[in-house]
Amino acid sequence: MDRGLAGGLGPTLPPAMSAMLAQSTERHQRITGHAAYPEPDFPRTHTRTVQRSVVIDRVAGLALAR
Repeated sequence: MDRGLAGGLGPTLPPAMSAMLAQSTERHQRITGHAAYPEPDFPRTHTRTVQRSVVIDRVAGLALAR
């Protein structure tokens, strides 16, 4: 069941590829954790742009998987 990016259940990277990407990425650019957004889609403006400030506030309390 792949719910896509917003659902957080998208495909995972094989460990070898993940390790390769970690080595080729600067330390400050690395993804250190992730969390599934609890809604089916992100909140959007009338022009369909994601309301980032609302998303940031919403995920601030979620625990990150590492």
